[in-house]
Amino acid sequence: MSSNLHLSITIQGYQPQHQTAVSAAITHWLQTEGLQGAFGEMLFSKHPPNGLVMQTSNPHHIPVIVSRSYVWLPKAQEQLETAVFAANQAHCIVLLTARDADEPSGEGLIPDGLLPKWRELAAQAFDREMALDRFGHNEQLCITIEAELNTLRHQQIELSGVTSIALHDLPNAFVGGTNLTLMAENGRCSIEQVSRGGFAQHYAGQRSLTDVVQLIGMMDELSFRAIAHPVRPGVPDEARPEIHVHFQSGETLIRRKWANDTHFAFDRIYKRLLDLARIRPNDTPEQSK
Repeated sequence: MSSNLHLSITIQGYQPQHQTAVSAAITHWLQTEGLQGAFGEMLFSKHPPNGLVMQTSNPHHIPVIVSRSYVWLPKAQEQLETAVFAANQAHCIVLLTARDADEPSGEGLIPDGLLPKWRELAAQAFDREMALDRFGHNEQLCITIEAELNTLRHQQIELSGVTSIALHDLPNAFVGGTNLTLMAENGRCSIEQVSRGGFAQHYAGQRSLTDVVQLIGMMDELSFRAIAHPVRPGVPDEARPEIHVHFQSGETLIRRKWANDTHFAFDRIYKRLLDLARIRPNDTPEQSK
């Protein structure tokens, strides 16, 4: 029997001088298992109790199909450990976790009852993206395909109920930081970059509907609603970024964490928001406040 799984890999406490070797070992293991291309980019971070942390997972809209997963998972865990230990030349923490992609969680952004429709729209959008690559030489056909793709993206955004997503990442005037507000309906965004010393530069920009949908999908897959972090006092000059999600219903979700702590889901979403906040050529400077 086959299962649709969301898989994630976490490596903790590896030797820093062997980071490239450990990453290569994971890539080789994925290729051996026929999972090459199924996982996203590697995320590197540092967690004081466990040292260096390396994490990756497969995208939300492309679950991994595994036959007899109850047999495969423990064997895969053992094989992955062997490969990582050899590359690291020492033992470290190796975790391969799996979640049933078809099992409702109630912890994402998209209501469980709407997930089948979301995935159906995502599959149709993926087909249009492939068609754009295939027929890129035909300008008129590409215009038609892009219009269909935008319609599908709008339908996904409307289905999610998300109106805007914001990052508040302004630690203090000595470090600087970034604020981003992204409107879901049209991809318009406002960006505030604060330099060390407190000078703020404001920009108005535009991100694609694909950017918006991929962000919503990532936050759903990473169970944004369930993100929790231990409450503790901050250390001097430690940042505490916040992520806000606003819905058509009037609901607002706010999740935050201290910068020195590691949280797989929060860190992946935070990194993606910083990528979206990076200034692009078409972003327009606005009067600083």
